[in-house]
Amino acid sequence: MIERSFRAFADSNLGFSINITNTDLYLNYLEEFLLKHAQKNNIDPTRVVLEILEDIDSLSSDEILKQLNSLRKYGFKIAIDDFGSMSSNLSRLLEFSPDYVKIDGSFIKNILEDKKSLIIVESIVFLCKRSNIKVIAEFVHNKEVQEKIEELGIEYSQGYYIGEPQEKY
Repeated sequence: MIERSFRAFADSNLGFSINITNTDLYLNYLEEFLLKHAQKNNIDPTRVVLEILEDIDSLSSDEILKQLNSLRKYGFKIAIDDFGSMSSNLSRLLEFSPDYVKIDGSFIKNILEDKKSLIIVESIVFLCKRSNIKVIAEFVHNKEVQEKIEELGIEYSQGYYIGEPQEKY
């Protein structure tokens, strides 16, 4: 999938995201692999966001943190996906300081009706703003939710309100 993503974006200037698994990180091949495909497809690494799932156990390893920070030095951006869906290790999050945090859709979809979801989202946004981390809201499914996340100062959104996922080949 990584190779296909690089090929698909080779003829554009658009940025794109790639999901990275714990296995990818533990096998410690990403740096060489990503740099090879970026060069082969003439893609500046600053266009690529590597999304890692929030199960922060992968961030508890100094070796993995070293690997991710090395990728960042080449220009790759790091996002923590589904933030809030598991038991987040906030101190590790602050130590690592990703470029982006994607707030889990389970909080965003209920943000208008559920006061607890709103409080959690507000807290994540506050933490990220204070830490200079950009925020992405997942599961933005209607105009009212989009307006609410804009009101909260969330920089980016994704979901069916923005557009349905599409294949590009």
